[in-house]
Amino acid sequence: MQETGTNPPPGNPKSREVNLQADDDYYLAGVYTSVIPANEANYGPYDPAGIVPRNEEAAERAFAGTDNDLRYHFNLPASLNLSDQVEITFDALNLDQGVDIQDPRYGIEVYFNRVLVQPEIIIRPAQLDTDYTTAPFTLASVNARLGPGADNIVHLKGINYSADGGGNWMGIDYVRLDPAGGSQPLQFTSSTVSNGRLTLTWTGTGALESAPTVTGPWTAVSPTPSSPYAENVQLNQTGRFYRLRKP
Repeated sequence: MQETGTNPPPGNPKSREVNLQADDDYYLAGVYTSVIPANEANYGPYDPAGIVPRNEEAAERAFAGTDNDLRYHFNLPASLNLSDQVEITFDALNLDQGVDIQDPRYGIEVYFNRVLVQPEIIIRPAQLDTDYTTAPFTLASVNARLGPGADNIVHLKGINYSADGGGNWMGIDYVRLDPAGGSQPLQFTSSTVSNGRLTLTWTGTGALESAPTVTGPWTAVSPTPSSPYAENVQLNQTGRFYRLRKP
């Protein structure tokens, strides 16, 4: 969907799926009673949206002209930790490629609570339908607040190059927030023993657990390791088994 003009937060959390009735702010179902200071410092004071009983019906899906802000509001579960790592993935769908456009392109930056997590990427026709994923970052590093009430915002900012022959709009297919490595399956990729040292590598995000037998009891390896994980192997040590478990 598209809107007419631009608007500051909080926007309208009841956008209908009718053209020109979406706005810059899209809300997932949640409770929005607390503005995060970093967002207020950037966007100016605003009254939070309160209770949003269901996901909005429509989201604005394009940058166009001077309308270059797409903001996504959401709560984060209280069960998370601020040390948890996340990443943002987005995909550009289409691009203004009119006959008079010399070099069709659009820039895009990504912010989480006004912290830049993806410096500008230039999207040209060859980069359409490509998944772009930010480097992992911790929730603490982006001013995240956990639990109901906190108005966390992921902000996609478009950069228009129409004055330099770049075209006047670009459509966004989707934007997604995942645990770091969340787009990869949780599985072991290798296990090696060298010079009395066992090394395990894996993809995805989860807890590494060990047990003396394949039936358990299983115990989480502490402190929580990341891939690759290595430990010394004792010659007189009985068998040890490892598994990965999603949180």
